[in-house]
Amino acid sequence: TPPRGQARWSLLTRLLASAVALLAAVSLVMGIAGVVALDTFLTARLDDQLTAAVDRSARGLDDDAGRPQGGPPADRRVGPLQVPGQAEGTLGVLVDDGTVISSRIVERSGELTTVPAESAALLADVPVDGHPHTVELGDDLGNYRVVAAAVRGGATFVTGLPLSMVDGPV
Repeated sequence: TPPRGQARWSLLTRLLASAVALLAAVSLVMGIAGVVALDTFLTARLDDQLTAAVDRSARGLDDDAGRPQGGPPADRRVGPLQVPGQAEGTLGVLVDDGTVISSRIVERSGELTTVPAESAALLADVPVDGHPHTVELGDDLGNYRVVAAAVRGGATFVTGLPLSMVDGPV
């Protein structure tokens, strides 16, 4: 005998209920797939922007590079975050032998401010492998995608961009 509740359902009601359940399941799967695809796309785009920021930072670390024509005089060094093109929220941390030497972040105005010490300390452990890594830097800064690169003298320079560009839309 059929279960008590289903005995009263007509064939049409059962078909409609099955169709609605199937539609809901398909919609759920498509929604999840869409969110995952969007997250993957936006993260890849952020990683491309991060690669460009790392390249600009490297030019700024070089004594003779990073100075556009008509830029600062040759006797004034351009820092890795002061190279034209660095976006708001770009951070740079210089680490030597596990110790943070310098840490700055580009503000909306273009000015550089210091990264909080607790957040900068988290970046000292980023592997120097040339690959982007996600690091949670606390409530003030949020999550960042970062790349650590070796620089002259055995130090490491960590460049990062905020994941808010990815997390916001997703």
